[in-house]
Parts: sequence; structure tokens; C-alpha cells
Amino acid sequence: MILADVFYQPTFIIDAYTRRFLLRLGYEFADDTAIKNFFETWLPKEAQLYAF
Repeated sequence: MILADVFYQPTFIIDAYTRRFLLRLGYEFADDTAIKNFFETWLPKEAQLYAF
């Protein structure tokens, strides 16, 4: 979250809520890197989008 908020780097943050949300939708990933790649592949590379 610090990378997105302070340094304006477009990076998707993976947490327990993200994992639970995807699992309930039927998605299963090997690890957090796979989840991050999933989101960052489809979302535009804009730092404001990733910051909360």
C-alpha cells in the first residue's frame, strides 16, 4: 500500500480479503504472485487506481 500511496507506483496489494473474495468467486491461485499478476494484467497501470 505504501508503494501505491506514497511513491505512486502502480502495484496491487494482496491481502486476506482479496484472497477470500476471489475464492468465493471460484478463482484459485497458487500464490499471491499469481493473484497480483492476474489483476495487474487487466488493470491499467495508473498509480491513482491502485491507491486507496
